[in-house]
Amino acid sequence: MFRVLIFTVLFTATVVNAFWTACGGSATTHEVTSNVCSGDRCNVVRGQTMIANTTISFAEPHHQLTVRVRTVLLGITITLPLTPEAEDACRGIFIQGSVFHGCPVTVGTRFNWVMETQIPQNIPAFQNNIVYTELLDHNDEIVSCSRLLATVV
Repeated sequence: MFRVLIFTVLFTATVVNAFWTACGGSATTHEVTSNVCSGDRCNVVRGQTMIANTTISFAEPHHQLTVRVRTVLLGITITLPLTPEAEDACRGIFIQGSVFHGCPVTVGTRFNWVMETQIPQNIPAFQNNIVYTELLDHNDEIVSCSRLLATVV
């Protein structure tokens, strides 16, 4: 009983400190790290370069993957602009950490997806807002989704 209690406390502490949660799609997101996130949130400065590294396994093969980042401000869904390189997720798919793989991705393999983009100066500032980062297939169906809490200044 005592071991179960310790596991529950440690697991809860680990989950609370994660700045991201999975929010759908057929792929399994194992881990997300970023240079602009720590603890339970992300603090982004306009003009800053953001790098995110996601460890992911796909449930089906994909020959094309694009990225969409969106948030809701004042009840309106806004798609945040990305650089063309960041929009094409296939440009950032690696295997074994640093070996470029690209697309197609195969089932059952753990990939590292690295997205690097400059945060535009013209995006609106917001505080403690939910941001969704989504990988989309060739039919614009969500393959993977990560939800995080962010502040943009």
